[in-house]
Amino acid sequence: MPSAVLGLGAAVFGLVLTTAAAAADLKRYSYQGAPFTDAMAPFAAGQSITGHFIIDCAVAGGASGCRKLPRGDYRDAVTAFRFTAGGITIDQHSAGLRERSFVMVTDANGALRFWQVDLVAAAGLILSDHISSVEDIVCLSAACERQASNFETPGLWEVDAVNPP
Repeated sequence: MPSAVLGLGAAVFGLVLTTAAAAADLKRYSYQGAPFTDAMAPFAAGQSITGHFIIDCAVAGGASGCRKLPRGDYRDAVTAFRFTAGGITIDQHSAGLRERSFVMVTDANGALRFWQVDLVAAAGLILSDHISSVEDIVCLSAACERQASNFETPGLWEVDAVNPP
């Protein structure tokens, strides 16, 4: 009898692990912005925004994952992020993080077609917009006294699967 209980326990444990792994549908969206065309010191023309975010597609889109996501802010499905521009880096652990927005629209394959990423922290502001306009902006403060930007040239996104921890 004890071996039957152990066998049943192992089977249930295996089922729980399999279900947990299947429930996670993590994708990494990596961004390479176009070079800044307008820049004030300490930023320079030619620098750009780079970064990524990891999203749990099961949370964002249910059974369809990250395919055909309608326009919406998916910040609650984003599990980690890190964006850099010039000397500014903002991630989920940044001091004074007071705004994080990940508005996106995806196609049938899960590729980003339209997006707006807004990040505001003590280090400054990073914005990439391809919904209401086409621009990348980075500022040393939320008031945007010193900034760098490009307009009319969208950056590029790549997506890949992330193995759950």
